[in-house]
Amino acid sequence: MVGALLLLAPTLDPWYLIWVLPLAPLVAGRLPTLAWWWLTAGACLSYLYYRANADVAWGRWVEYLGFAAVWLAEWRWLRRRRAAA
Repeated sequence: MVGALLLLAPTLDPWYLIWVLPLAPLVAGRLPTLAWWWLTAGACLSYLYYRANADVAWGRWVEYLGFAAVWLAEWRWLRRRRAAA
């Protein structure tokens, strides 16, 4: 629920995601956690805005599409692992 709130927030600063990382091991193996690591690292791309002094559209694509791809891949892997058990 909190993850959805963060993803749908109009502003997502990197420090909003820092608290997710200590909680990730608690749900490891049941929910995708590598995607949150990706999103936290990718959120640092938002600082390119200040360096380029303009919106860097490719940074947002890398951040969110990368998160979606990693989340989907990890979710499928977890689902297959549960089915095999």
